[in-house]
Amino acid sequence: MISAEATADFLETLWRQGQTIDALPDDLRPADTDEALAVQSAYIARYPSCGWKIGATSDGGWLAAPLRGEPLPGSASLAGNMPPAVEVEVALTLGASLLAGSAEDQARAAIRSFHLALELFGSRYKQPKAVDASSVLADNLNNAGVIVGDARLPAEAQATEITIDFYRDGEDAGQHHAPWPDDGFASGLIWLADYAAKRGKPLSAGDIIITGARIGPVPLQRSARYEARSSLGTLAFTT
Repeated sequence: MISAEATADFLETLWRQGQTIDALPDDLRPADTDEALAVQSAYIARYPSCGWKIGATSDGGWLAAPLRGEPLPGSASLAGNMPPAVEVEVALTLGASLLAGSAEDQARAAIRSFHLALELFGSRYKQPKAVDASSVLADNLNNAGVIVGDARLPAEAQATEITIDFYRDGEDAGQHHAPWPDDGFASGLIWLADYAAKRGKPLSAGDIIITGARIGPVPLQRSARYEARSSLGTLAFTT
């Protein structure tokens, strides 16, 4: 059995130093999902996290991981520590705690605002697709930070479909157009409330939750300006 704390510390050090590895050393590599989840719990207990990332799986389930650090402001410069790629996402911020076992109406009521967001997508592994799933889960599902845009109240946000256009130096880099989810993201929140409580950090007011890639991952290029335009607002950054 590995030390979850030692693995969390090792991965955090790699992130802070901007380093990548081929794979975790044998004495730090989680043997299964349970050990990977223990690493997430150790990370949450030891390091700052502004919230969670969540995404649906192909079989109708969910995956989640803590977000690393605090959110970056819009119009940020990533030139000094550029991740390999970004994903354009819809984020939400909670205005109240959401306990395990919550119902749909409680999940909807807990949402304070919606936002356009950019997930900094960067693994601690040189080839993340070449390592086992437990190692990726322990690495917070490739999260390297998040940029969060201005708030939109739920009533304002849900009056529109999700429409996003992404540009690199004014040229098209991706599009997403889809109806707003019928449940207003409540099903994912209900699942995450149970998951977060098991990791030792129940969902609380102020938590930011990014809800899965709408565009990307989009590989980044040096000395470029990126901009996402959406019914939820606009976000830009430079590299």
